[in-house]
Amino acid sequence: MYLLKKIIIVFLFAVFLFSSCNSLGPLSVEEAMTIVKKSYKNYDSELLLSVLSTKSKNKIRKMIYTFSNMNKKQQKEIATRLNYSEKKIGILKIQDYLYIYMKKEKRNNSTRESIMLNIIGIDYFDNVATAKMENGMKFKFMKEGPYWKFVIL
Repeated sequence: MYLLKKIIIVFLFAVFLFSSCNSLGPLSVEEAMTIVKKSYKNYDSELLLSVLSTKSKNKIRKMIYTFSNMNKKQQKEIATRLNYSEKKIGILKIQDYLYIYMKKEKRNNSTRESIMLNIIGIDYFDNVATAKMENGMKFKFMKEGPYWKFVIL
C-alpha cells in the first residue's frame, strides 16, 4: 500500500509537471504565423481568434457594436456587401466577424496568398514584430505577456 501511494504521488507530480510545461500560446512570431496560416487555410475563425491581439479584438468589438447600432436599412446594406445574413449582422460575435473577414480575403487573394508564403525576415521593435513575407508584404505581431499575437485591421 505504501508503494502504491508513492507511485500515485509520482504519477500526479509527472502529470502536473508535463501540463505546466505546455505552452498556452505561440512563443515566437514564426509559431504565431503558422497558426495564422492554418486558420486561413481552414477558415477556422476560432483558431485565428486564439492568436489575435487584444488590440485587434477591441477593434473588432467596436465594429460589431457599430453594426448592432445601425438601422435595419444600413444593416441590410452591410450584410449584402459582406454576403452575410441580414438577421445575424447585428448580433455578430468576434468569431463570426473573423470568418466573414477570412471569406472576404478569399476574394482579395494578395493578403491570403501572402499569409501562405514563408517569412523571409522579422523586424522587432519593443513588443511589436513585423514579419516580412516572400512577396514583400508585411504582417504585425504584438507580444502580450510571453506570447506573440497577430494584429489584424
